[in-house]
Order: sequence, then structure tokens, then C-alpha cells
Amino acid sequence: AGSVWSAPFTVSRAKTALYLNADGLKGVCVELGDERFALLPAYSGRHAGKSDGPGGLKCRIQWPGRSLAALAGRTVRLHLRLQRGKHMEPRLFAAYIEETHD
Repeated sequence: AGSVWSAPFTVSRAKTALYLNADGLKGVCVELGDERFALLPAYSGRHAGKSDGPGGLKCRIQWPGRSLAALAGRTVRLHLRLQRGKHMEPRLFAAYIEETHD
């Protein structure tokens, strides 16, 4: 089990998505915090982002009832929490933000 914080970044566009390159995604949740490491309640805890798939090169993270669009113009940090489970060992290789076209 462990966690990692990203450097701060500004969500620049309303049509922005977060993707992970990872394995064992059932053991990964993604929270968002401000630049001072304070978690944003609407994007953390039981509202943390997850991916539907088991892992891969480009797995989109989605928050229940929320998107990064609501944070356009704000500076945030990613807080990724990894938890081992039965037959699961999460591995994180990269996280990246990309403009979407949907």
C-alpha cells in the first residue's frame, strides 16, 4: 500500500481528462487536492476517481458525478492511492492529462 502526490498543475480546458498507464487498477483510486495538499471533498474519499478496466496503457479515470471540466482554471494536485488486494498488485507507470473531443 502507498500513495503519491503529483506536482501542482492547472486544469487548462473544460474538455480535459486524466488517464493512467497502470496495472491492477482495482487497487488504485485518484483523489484531487489543492496546491497545498488539501483534498477537494467532491473529488476525494468516497468520491475518488477510478477506472472501470483492470489496467492498460490509457485508462481513463472518472469521478462519480464529476469531471475535470468543473475545475478548469484551477490549480490542483493528483493524490493516487494504491492498495494491494487478493490477487491484485497495483503498478503505476504514468499519469497524464489530455484534451478530449467528447
